[in-house]
Amino acid sequence: MRARKQYEHGYVAANAYVYYLEQQANPKDGDLILEVDWRNGVPVSVNEKNIISVGDPLRGSGGRIEFYKVYSRFEPTRKSDNNAITYH
Repeated sequence: MRARKQYEHGYVAANAYVYYLEQQANPKDGDLILEVDWRNGVPVSVNEKNIISVGDPLRGSGGRIEFYKVYSRFEPTRKSDNNAITYH
């Protein structure tokens, strides 16, 4: 879920976000969620960076983790964040 609104002079963004990730993601506190620009199937730059605060596993009736509800906080991007992108 995102709470971002555009105004005449720029954007206002919430400081925290909630994401839902598939069971195999296995997120940990401190992991990054990066929103990137893609060109020809290759990530080229980081637009937004969020740091996971809590990865809450949500389980089905048999106790198996079905997905994660992840709480994250917004972190301003820096030019050096583009180094986090791998090209493999």
